[in-house]
Amino acid sequence: MRILMVKGSSFNNEVPQYSYPLGLMYMASHLRSNQPDHEIEIHDLHCHNRPYNLLKERLEKWNPHVVAISALKCEAESLHRIAAMSRDLNPEALILAGGPHISACTSDVVDDKNIDILVIGEGETAFPELIRRISEGVSLSGIPGTVLKSDDEMEWGSPGELITDLDSIPFPAWDLIEIDHYARMGRAGNTRRGRYLPIFTSRGCSYLCCYCHNVFGKRYRYRSAENVVEKIRQIVERFGVTDIEIFDDAFNFNHDRAKTICRMLLELDLGLSIAFPNGVRADHLDYELVDLLAGIGTTNMEVGVETASPELQKAIGKNLDLETAKKAITLADKAGIVTSGYFMLGFPGETREQMIH
Repeated sequence: MRILMVKGSSFNNEVPQYSYPLGLMYMASHLRSNQPDHEIEIHDLHCHNRPYNLLKERLEKWNPHVVAISALKCEAESLHRIAAMSRDLNPEALILAGGPHISACTSDVVDDKNIDILVIGEGETAFPELIRRISEGVSLSGIPGTVLKSDDEMEWGSPGELITDLDSIPFPAWDLIEIDHYARMGRAGNTRRGRYLPIFTSRGCSYLCCYCHNVFGKRYRYRSAENVVEKIRQIVERFGVTDIEIFDDAFNFNHDRAKTICRMLLELDLGLSIAFPNGVRADHLDYELVDLLAGIGTTNMEVGVETASPELQKAIGKNLDLETAKKAITLADKAGIVTSGYFMLGFPGETREQMIH
């Protein structure tokens, strides 16, 4: 079958900072590892000056059997527009929607009559099964992690199981995108420009912050250190890219694994430049790990502080050890790692004094 995977856009052209459509790229690589005969294309609206014009041309010329759309919350409007265009131009195609917006705000999407199937949570299991059944012409009913829409009725599948063996998931389908497109745009986590590639080495986080999107679940799962380092080596050798961004929610949740990855990368001496734009857990950084991170070429690191109020730390469920975090940030700064913090204002009951603390 012909499968067109489309990444929605927020169209925030004033700050052109976008990242690769990693979700679609992981789904594509996982599908190809199981069902290699399908034709797959990825169309990221962020990469084009006339995104809808080009999408319209592709839908008309290629006539895909399946259109799979991924969207963040800020891309919700784009999601519905893509679905409407796909239905108008390819009325026989099945239209799927997934990604963080669909998982976190499912009720906002179920009423869109142009979308046939929703994929909730991690899609690497549900998506290949959907494609297999579509290609074989069998019922799509009952697939875990999906919502099937038929005759204005919703059939909710059981929750999809979290994938525990992340080593079993191939790394993203890099060949389906143009690396140079993203090199010309600002990165998600810092102001550098140039060729780079992002990866996830783990999924989920075991902390219970009340504001969490919870897309990857509350169980920390990770690739083995050997798998991570081998894939990074392959990226460097295959694409000539030595700038890597690691998008884990909690890369350093497991101290020993984080340190092992760093030591193995030091031995390879790949000349890497590494950034952590999605954040690391500041109170899980000690002197040894900061030194190792600096040694492998870490240039930028974000830490999620949210609030400097101990009372609010408990109230929101983050429970960050603020004194340990402060010391770790100082260590990182002294090691030459540009460290920025994520903060949130306006928690229920938060006072002005707590905001400026």
